[in-house]
Amino acid sequence: MFDRWLNLPAHKYLHLTALLILAVGVSINNVLMSIGTIWIISNAIIQGDFKAYWERIKKNKFLWILLFFTALHFISLLWSNNLSYGFKDIRMKLPLFVIPLVMGIQKPLTHQFFKWIILAFIFTVCLGSVINYMNYTPEKDIREMSLFLSHVRFAISINLALGA
Repeated sequence: MFDRWLNLPAHKYLHLTALLILAVGVSINNVLMSIGTIWIISNAIIQGDFKAYWERIKKNKFLWILLFFTALHFISLLWSNNLSYGFKDIRMKLPLFVIPLVMGIQKPLTHQFFKWIILAFIFTVCLGSVINYMNYTPEKDIREMSLFLSHVRFAISINLALGA
């Protein structure tokens, strides 16, 4: 929609910005991760190229598997004894279903954009590690060293950054 109005690839840059916010949010802040998720979903809806989305879904087997597991998750609520916990569980896992779906229906990222997103993630993890280390005192428990996220999630982010 914006592409036609502005004669620019606006949705491409909005998509890249949302992915950068997600990459930073995964390693630093849950709020940024939520903003990035909402942004990436909103951009896909506003772009409104549903015919192309459907064509990409038909061609991508991974998206069919993802949709199958999502449907299984919803169907499993039929025999659940605790529906309130079931809906809470689905709400918590919704980004795990939606983000890959949106990534699958969008045009694939170029190598240059992918590199920028990975570099932003690595930089954010390094910055978070330095800030956490500077805040640490020997009197504290080592698990309290992580200021921004749980220590387990931050450790996983560090390992992912090392692997990238």
